[in-house]
Amino acid sequence: MTVNFMIRKCSVSDIIVLTAYGEELFRREKPKRLEKAMEENAELHERLGFDNHSYVALKFRNWIIEGVPDQVFEDHVEECKIVSKHSNFKKLRFTAWLQAGIYALALKLPKFSTVFYRKRYNDDGGIMADEEIARYDYDTFVEEPKIKEILEQAIKILERMRELNFTVRQLISLGWCERGLKDEEA
Repeated sequence: MTVNFMIRKCSVSDIIVLTAYGEELFRREKPKRLEKAMEENAELHERLGFDNHSYVALKFRNWIIEGVPDQVFEDHVEECKIVSKHSNFKKLRFTAWLQAGIYALALKLPKFSTVFYRKRYNDDGGIMADEEIARYDYDTFVEEPKIKEILEQAIKILERMRELNFTVRQLISLGWCERGLKDEEA
């Protein structure tokens, strides 16, 4: 996670991990298969024209949630997901919806879309994603209450983590560790 508790800042990816992939918080390393898939998906995003590189930020409950939408148009945001045979499509659809919704709120755009492409390999082992398999269009105003409800829950978790972080820092600065060790030695 890229959370900064001191200034209450996190990424959209942090919100996605917290809400949809909580078990990933406790993984030390990403599996090699996942790293390879993420690299391939980034390459496919570029090829498909989902190549925005500009950060956007949403201020929500004293937190700054920032990220990079896949594509920004005059009146909507598009989030692209690459679907493989190993993908959990329902979870991908949720994460795409939440990401695009956060970006649309941050940019104050009236609409957002999620687009899904099937990843496949050609005969020489190269990756391709030339088949759009689904597209969903949303009205930001209609989706806003659901998005904010999820963000509320995520921010509550981050606030509890922040409290724990500050409690531990305070204990350390007060010399609790040193006192505890001295008490055990006696």
